[in-house]
Amino acid sequence: MTPGPLARDSLPVPSIYDLKPAFQRLLRPLAGGLVRAGVSPNAVTAAALAGSLALGAALFAWPNRRALLLALPAWLFVRMALTRSTG
Repeated sequence: MTPGPLARDSLPVPSIYDLKPAFQRLLRPLAGGLVRAGVSPNAVTAAALAGSLALGAALFAWPNRRALLLALPAWLFVRMALTRSTG
């Protein structure tokens, strides 16, 4: 584990490169399920794009809706998982 920039005098902070293998291991069952269901990588990418466009349009239309703003980090995590699951 490489120390992060703020960890000079404290415990090491994992970087994103340290977390990536564990995250990919967690996604293997999701990827296997998508393959067994016959979902193509292009369909997963299209779903991630559609979700991003929908949330972006909703944020544009209703910029002061707290629920939409709170949904943004959750959606970004889901989108990252979807794109990582396709390889």
